[in-house]
Order: sequence, then C-alpha cells, then structure tokens
Amino acid sequence: DILIIILVKLLIHPLIAFLLIILFHFNGPLAYAAIIIAALPTIKSVSVISKRFNTFEIESVNIIVLTTLFGLITIPIIISM
Repeated sequence: DILIIILVKLLIHPLIAFLLIILFHFNGPLAYAAIIIAALPTIKSVSVISKRFNTFEIESVNIIVLTTLFGLITIPIIISM
C-alpha cells in the first residue's frame, strides 16, 4: 500500500497537474511551478494529523521518508522535462 501511495504522489500527481495545465491552457512560470509543487514529497503535517487522530502513524512517517528519498530522483527528472 505504501508503494502505491508513493507512486501516486511522486508520479501520478505531477502527471495530473500537467494534464490540467494542458487542458486549461495555462503557461509560463506558474504552470511550471504547479507541476514542480505537485512533484514534491509528502509534507510533515500528514504525520502530525496521523498522530493527533492515532491512526496510520507509522505508515505516514514511512511515506514522508520514502517520498523524500525517491523525490531526490523524481524531482530532477520532472524539472528536466
């Protein structure tokens, strides 16, 4: 399950942002920034919310760590496109 979440966050999410930018004819630096922001790793607040509600605490930390590590590979690839 965690690998699917990582795949969606780092690859599918930027792809959806890219397709929406094409669909709505956005261009320029803001369109480029939107794709890069979509490609960023999962944010820390996910872990805070998980801790607050006592659910998926370990999984959320794993997702944050792994998306950050894999983001070191995927973000430069997305930027170079």
